[in-house]
Amino acid sequence: MFVATYIFSIFSDKFLLWLILNLFILYAPLNKKYPDFLFNIWMKCKQVVEGVLGIIECLLPAYEEPKEEDGAEKK
Repeated sequence: MFVATYIFSIFSDKFLLWLILNLFILYAPLNKKYPDFLFNIWMKCKQVVEGVLGIIECLLPAYEEPKEEDGAEKK
C-alpha cells in the first residue's frame, strides 16, 4: 500500500488515467487473444487472497468452551 501511494503521489491522477485509457484502447485486441482476461485476472487474485485468509484461519486456534470437571449442573 505504501508503494502504491508513493507511486500515485509521484504520477498523480495522470498515471491512473493513463492506465485506464490503455486498458480501454487495448481491451478489444487483448480480449480476442485472451478471452475474458480481466475476469480471469480478478478470479486468480481473489483465489490467492481467499487461500491466504484460509491458511491464516487454520493457523489461529479455535475458541473452546471451558469444561466443568466437578460434576456440578449448570443453573
